[in-house]
Amino acid sequence: MFDFNDHIAYNINVDTLGESVKWTKHELFALKEQELDFDSEISFKEIPTQMGIRRLEKVHVAGTLFYEKDNDHILAQLQITGTMIVPCAITLDDVDYAFNTSADLVYGFNEEDDPDVFLIPKDGLDLSEGILNAIWLEKPITLVKPGLKSYPKGEGWEVITEEDYQKSKSSVLDPRLAILKDYKQHDE
Repeated sequence: MFDFNDHIAYNINVDTLGESVKWTKHELFALKEQELDFDSEISFKEIPTQMGIRRLEKVHVAGTLFYEKDNDHILAQLQITGTMIVPCAITLDDVDYAFNTSADLVYGFNEEDDPDVFLIPKDGLDLSEGILNAIWLEKPITLVKPGLKSYPKGEGWEVITEEDYQKSKSSVLDPRLAILKDYKQHDE
């Protein structure tokens, strides 16, 4: 599994509106025989610029934590919805992109060789990193602002639509090749 920590180092600062997405180890050990349901609105104050997400708004996380006693793991089943603001691929203007995703995360109390199991730090479990990574996976590779009418242009260049490109490609004949237009191949 891809390990985000090897490629992106970041410290997430989260504001929680409602229930928390952080639990101490003591609270997690109290889960031994039951599930913990939570429902929270969270906001991320800062998002690493390399993620390509400018802001997150109205992030709603609902989920369940379950203690799996056979292998001493905490399973987190999450449903995440919200709006991410990403740059337009053409104009770099802000574009709102609604997302709805689910994530199943596995956390362990001890160091393991399995890369799919995240270690719970000494201070306790914080789902915010897993939530942010799940949102990041929903980010579109490119997104163009809906209803874009004018495209950027400058001195000696301009961005055109695919349709305009096809029209110009078929209607403009390179003058150096104009003589070939009259050439007809004869059978021998």
